Amino acid sequence: MIEAFMTQSYANHAHRPTATIVGYVFLIVALVAFGLRWFEIGGRRASAIGLFAIICSVATLLAISRLYITRLQDRIIRLEMRVRGAGLLSPQHQEMLTRLTPKQVAALRFASDAELGTLLERAVREQLVASDRSGRDLARTVGDFGYRSLLVFPFADAAITAWAVHGNTEVAWQMFSISAEAMALAGFAGIATDHLIGRARPSHQPCQQDPEYERFCIESDEFSSFISGSTTGRTRSAFFDPSSATNRAVNKP
Repeated sequence: MIEAFMTQSYANHAHRPTATIVGYVFLIVALVAFGLRWFEIGGRRASAIGLFAIICSVATLLAISRLYITRLQDRIIRLEMRVRGAGLLSPQHQEMLTRLTPKQVAALRFASDAELGTLLERAVREQLVASDRSGRDLARTVGDFGYRSLLVFPFADAAITAWAVHGNTEVAWQMFSISAEAMALAGFAGIATDHLIGRARPSHQPCQQDPEYERFCIESDEFSSFISGSTTGRTRSAFFDPSSATNRAVNKP
């Protein structure tokens, strides 16, 4: 992606001055109107059209100058950050830098060298956030469905692999028991850390600016985000996964 960003060709570098053409059209209209007025054709109406066209032409010129200046500033800032990041950032972080908006790149100029990588990752994550409440609620619903579906997997594995496929009821019951015990321990660890330690959710700062940002903004468990459910789930799977024991049990002679 970095190489593609650096490569320039006629296809991605050509400029079509549409706004400039519009400005010239207004200028031509003004010249024609004033020419007609010079020959006493059109009267005051021709003068009014000429003045209006001149004003539109000047306004277009001012808009073009402002647009070109800001675009040039954005390109200079982006180039500056790429040069700065070449000696501070990893190749992955440099690739992330090419995906940021001009406003995000400009904001990173004020970051220190030590926090540049962390703030860059945060800026990339902010691009993945839905722009409205309904989008965020939908994303949370989909994520919760996937997370809760994984909780069913160990029990489905015990029922399908050990009992339905191999017909080993004893192994299936052992798998079921191990999974239930692991989930109970993981749930206890999650609930205990929620009440004893606590950590602000990632949406805590947006909630302070907008209490309707998401549903957790007005709930009592706003700071109950440590240890997260995904962390406890992965820990449970890593230390209490009964699938390897199942393979040995059902395949033993």
